[in-house]
Amino acid sequence: SELFFSAGERFTILNDVGGGWYAVRNAQGHQGLVAEACLVPVASQPAGPAAPSVGQIRYAGRSYRAQQSDELSFLAGQAVTVVGGGTDQGWLRGVVNGASGMVPETHMLPPVAMTRVAARNYNANQSDELSFKVGRLIGVYGPTQDAGWLKGVLVEPGGLVHGLVPETHLVPATAETRKAARNYMARNQDELSFQAGQSVTIVAPTADQGWFIGIVNGTVGLVPETHLAGLQGAGVM
Repeated sequence: SELFFSAGERFTILNDVGGGWYAVRNAQGHQGLVAEACLVPVASQPAGPAAPSVGQIRYAGRSYRAQQSDELSFLAGQAVTVVGGGTDQGWLRGVVNGASGMVPETHMLPPVAMTRVAARNYNANQSDELSFKVGRLIGVYGPTQDAGWLKGVLVEPGGLVHGLVPETHLVPATAETRKAARNYMARNQDELSFQAGQSVTIVAPTADQGWFIGIVNGTVGLVPETHLAGLQGAGVM
């Protein structure tokens, strides 16, 4: 079976199984298959912990409220530009909305090929699958040998969780900021309430016309387009 991993993780190659795949063992002793295209020689890696890639865009998998004056607060889904490493392990120096400060790497999605948004709920049917709710940000590494399935990762309070995700339940993520044109009171549990003038981060459209998956004050839910003003800024995650 395939082994899930994060960028920078090291493996011991056990043997070449053919077809562009290697049997490997990670530092925790787990064994599995890894595609040759995902591997680079250790000699090409810097010694010690991988240095942060300056200018790299990382997306917040969950919200964080600054605990110290040199830290940054951010909401789930916000883009963080990495400008250097932190003096303490597990911290990066980043820029959010023009402000510079320290951000905890534990709250960041790892550098991945793309970030997608869950368009609807999914309950895992197998132990190697991920369960998620509509609106969750999911880092995607690439396809699997099974058509319609992707290798994904979620940021959970206990750390990163890797697994398979069905492509049918995902939509491309965008980063659009809209202002609420008027108040809206949620009518269903999966909707968000907001006040006129509040900023709403739009992360993806939904299957229902006129509704978006949005973020308000760090909470993900559905928002009606009829209550939003024009586009303020956009970018692809």
